[in-house]
Amino acid sequence: MKTGIDYPGITLAFYCHNGAGKFLMNLRGRNSRDEHGRWDIGAGGLEFGYGVEHTLRTEVKEEYGTDVLDYSFLGFRELHRQHEGQPTHWIALDFKVRVDPSKVKNGEPHKFDKVSWFTLESIPKPVHSQFYNFLEKYRALLTDDREKRVELAEILGKAIHERLVGTELLKGSGETTHEFNDENLRHSDVNFAKMSAYDILDMLRRDGYEIIKRP
Repeated sequence: MKTGIDYPGITLAFYCHNGAGKFLMNLRGRNSRDEHGRWDIGAGGLEFGYGVEHTLRTEVKEEYGTDVLDYSFLGFRELHRQHEGQPTHWIALDFKVRVDPSKVKNGEPHKFDKVSWFTLESIPKPVHSQFYNFLEKYRALLTDDREKRVELAEILGKAIHERLVGTELLKGSGETTHEFNDENLRHSDVNFAKMSAYDILDMLRRDGYEIIKRP
C-alpha cells in the first residue's frame, strides 16, 4: 500500500517568511521524491500518531534548520497529479510560518540543491507544479503583514491625529470629558503627529479613554 496512490496522503505545506516580504524556496534535487530541478516551498507528510503542529515544527526544522516563531493555518487543497504514470491523491494542509532568517540553512542538502529567499515579485523558474495553485488561492493572505501594518499605521496615524483635534474623549465611566484641540496638542508632552495609529490607540486604551464624539 502506497501513500497517495492506494489511499489519499496528507501533507503539510509551509510558506516560510521573514516577516519583511521575503519567503523561502528550495530547489529540489535528484534525491527528492519528484519534481526534480524545480523550486518549491517546504512540505512534509503527516505520519500516523503524530500531531499536525508537531509535524509542522519538525518539518520546518528538518528542511530549513530553524524553529517556528509563529504560524497561521491558511486552508487546505486537494492535489491530483500523475507520478511515474500513476494518479496520486494528496490532501495539503497549508500554513504560513514566520522564521528567523539568521538561523535558516539547507537542512537537507541530500534532497535540496539550494535554499534561497525570494519575494512574490521575484519568483524563480521553474517551480513545482502545484506552487501556482497555492499562490492563486492564498496570495491575499501572503502579502507581508509588517509592510502593510507600517503603511496602514502611517496613513491612520495622520487620520487619527486629525480626528483627535476637536474630539471629546471620555476617560472611564462618568468621569470628566477631555477635549483635544490644536492648542493643547501643541503643548502636550505627546506628539500625536509622529505616532503610529497603533501607538495612539494603545496609549488611549491604556489610559482608559473612549471616543464618544467626533467632530
